Amino acid sequence: MSGPLFVPGRSRRKPLKKEVEAIDNVLERGALEIVFQPIFDVKEGNAFGFEVLTRGQSKLFRDAGHMFDVATQSGQVGELG
Repeated sequence: MSGPLFVPGRSRRKPLKKEVEAIDNVLERGALEIVFQPIFDVKEGNAFGFEVLTRGQSKLFRDAGHMFDVATQSGQVGELG
């Protein structure tokens, strides 16, 4: 893995109007999917924690990092959770 998808401030460009509208739509529809992915200790064979993943159900965003970048740039990141 090359690193985290979400890096605050990664995107320097102003979000497109359709991207901001897509965030609004995701929020209005409650179309966020929250997933708790276990983190395993391979040596011990047990889960020792969880990573929380958020996905917005919109085809406009190529990945969660893109969605969070747009939300950060448009001042909506707090609403995503």
